[in-house]
Amino acid sequence: MKKSVNLIIIMLLSVLMFSCGSTGNKKETLKIKISPSSQTVAVGDEISYLVKVENVKDLFAVSLEIVFNGSFVELPENALTVGSVWGNEVISTSVQEIDRLNVAIGFMQGNSNDELEGDVTLFEFTIKGKAAGESDLFIYNLTMIDDDGEDIEDFAEIEIAGSSVTVQ
Repeated sequence: MKKSVNLIIIMLLSVLMFSCGSTGNKKETLKIKISPSSQTVAVGDEISYLVKVENVKDLFAVSLEIVFNGSFVELPENALTVGSVWGNEVISTSVQEIDRLNVAIGFMQGNSNDELEGDVTLFEFTIKGKAAGESDLFIYNLTMIDDDGEDIEDFAEIEIAGSSVTVQ
């Protein structure tokens, strides 16, 4: 009888231990976002947003579009500022359209520091209030590659967060 009680106690403790598994091994989600999540600007004034990535591994280059409603906001000249995390040996280009900013940034091949890791600011962009109204800011056509030209780790599960702007 005593053996049966001890066996039942051991089994219950084992079940409790395994059901309360450790959260220390929780995998961090790869995220890209426009920050802050919303802003307000007056017609004719400019505001800036950051494009940040979190929990990234082996990022060599990124390409994306920031899409917005061109009826309410527009891009001033030189709307893009590449983040300092890229260093001096970076290749970047941007194309400004009426309703979007196309951005491509990457390291030069052979650069000694040619991969980004962790939480980083990729770039900053500026928009200008054009007319009263609201516009969402979306990230489209996102590509993130490593130095072998392959999608970075966890790219298929990336979380993407946009932003918004209110023009007064």
